[in-house]
Amino acid sequence: MSDAYNEILPIRILSLAEAIVIRPGMWTTNGSLTEILALFSGYELASQKADGELKDSSPSVAYHWLKTEAGVTEHVSPQALHSAIIERFGSEEAALNALREHLDSSEL
Repeated sequence: MSDAYNEILPIRILSLAEAIVIRPGMWTTNGSLTEILALFSGYELASQKADGELKDSSPSVAYHWLKTEAGVTEHVSPQALHSAIIERFGSEEAALNALREHLDSSEL
């Protein structure tokens, strides 16, 4: 688990993906990367069906960034994607920290 819970962050509006990555335990059962991937994958599916009704595309952006970074080009299960991400980043914490930095530097 990252030290994000102990950090003093500037006050600003977070995207949904940023909120999930900073405090994964608030959004999932145990805060694991696999659960976060399942959440992002489900959001991606919902956004395809919502016909533009979802205002925050950040979970889809985060999901696609992780897939790209892990070298995954086809649809795979969250568990398979998890394995590829761990191979790329070395640990769940490193992957979530990299995603957090990416989201923080992106204009979503």
